[in-house]
Amino acid sequence: MRQKLHQFLKRALGMDILEILSHSRNYFIGSALSQTLTFVALPVLTQILTPSDYGVYQVFRSYAEIFIVLLTLNVHGAVSRYYYDSKEDFEEFVGSSALGSALILLLPALLFVLFPRKIASFLTIPQSLILPLLILICAKIVESIFNQISTASKKSVEYAFVNNARAVLTLLLGIGLSLAMKQDKYYGLAAGQAIGSVMVGIYAFILIRKQVKWTLRKSHFIFIASYSLPLIPYFLSTMLLDKLDRILINKILDPASAGLYSFAYNIGMLVSMATDSFNSAFVPDWFKLMREEKYDAVNSLILRMLKIVLLISLGAILFSQEVFGWLSSAEYSQAFSILPIVVIGYVFDFLSKIYLRNIALANKMIYASLIGIGSVALNFGLNWVLLPLYGYQAGAYTTVASYVFVTVCAWVVARYVLKQTTTPWKVFLRPLTVFFVFVALSFIVSHLDLNLLLFWTLKALIMLLFALALAFESLKKNKMMA
Repeated sequence: MRQKLHQFLKRALGMDILEILSHSRNYFIGSALSQTLTFVALPVLTQILTPSDYGVYQVFRSYAEIFIVLLTLNVHGAVSRYYYDSKEDFEEFVGSSALGSALILLLPALLFVLFPRKIASFLTIPQSLILPLLILICAKIVESIFNQISTASKKSVEYAFVNNARAVLTLLLGIGLSLAMKQDKYYGLAAGQAIGSVMVGIYAFILIRKQVKWTLRKSHFIFIASYSLPLIPYFLSTMLLDKLDRILINKILDPASAGLYSFAYNIGMLVSMATDSFNSAFVPDWFKLMREEKYDAVNSLILRMLKIVLLISLGAILFSQEVFGWLSSAEYSQAFSILPIVVIGYVFDFLSKIYLRNIALANKMIYASLIGIGSVALNFGLNWVLLPLYGYQAGAYTTVASYVFVTVCAWVVARYVLKQTTTPWKVFLRPLTVFFVFVALSFIVSHLDLNLLLFWTLKALIMLLFALALAFESLKKNKMMA
């Protein structure tokens, strides 16, 4: 049976993508456990935390992701790029990146310690979260370097293990500390994440210690300045595009709205985990195939990955509300209305990264940064106008609009400005059209007055038909090419 399944996958997907899926499975597991634990813990979290507390905690996490780039000037962000250049002094470069990040972080860390009240007021978070925030930023520097090394060297098993360990420790510590507190229970989750990240960061450093030689070389910082510094606006814009809506909802509306919005996004994160795992596994092969000018192979692999992403996306739209509606508190139920929009946003996020990778190949990341700045400006403007009028639900639509903007702009720059060979849009149009037809069908079914058995049967049938449509189209194309 297992052999027959392997043969079917070989015909439907192709052997070239099976290795990528094998590694992406590990990257997915490395990310999936973190989200799975979050999903499993939702009944606990929604009983422990009010939507307001949950919103404060999610805003805290958003700032941690943003500050890891902003407060270190992204010095640590060039490790994987340097690895792909196959330089002999890679270990020294890692050391320079780590030391440079630490030195640059010293000044903002000092400000965090000396002026916690002012910083907390500016960020609109409780002052008690400032110290956990600083500790978490430090731990994330080590995590970033480890993830880049393990991904570039295809050590996906180590990647999965370390990320799983962090997920388990941070969640268990966070829930335990929250239960022990009588009030401000968000602090328990924040402190648990900081402490667990430090513990796992120490272990991650032990794993890569032989790949670190402590030094500060001028040539390394010249490379970092040419690659990482221009990427700061890009990375910040990428994170802001994912986090800015939560921060603005917290500022413009209230923490409870930010909590409901974050709840929907954490469920839709299943799609993001899939896209990120595919990208992590595919990047080394993509660079290799592009340098060898095997463009048909690149397009074929991207198309098949897109179909898998679309399959996961439709599954999330069809079944997430029923599954997580049973697990969550009634206070959070209204957040499910934006879930399909959240999922569609992640689909366009996957498409945008395809063309942004072309810009990275040309090492012209200034264009990616400009696109990112434009998308953040668009997102900020739309949210500033629409959030007061339509509530937190508007944030999901503005995020989709921003991802579409990034996708189109990245394609135009890569294809017409940088003259790169890009994946044609016609490769995506058919599966995307089929996907949106099935999304519309699922929307119709969700509004029918049916008994539970028939309701689930129709949804399962929609999912099966969509899967068969994608699989047999691939089989037909492979047969024609044979």
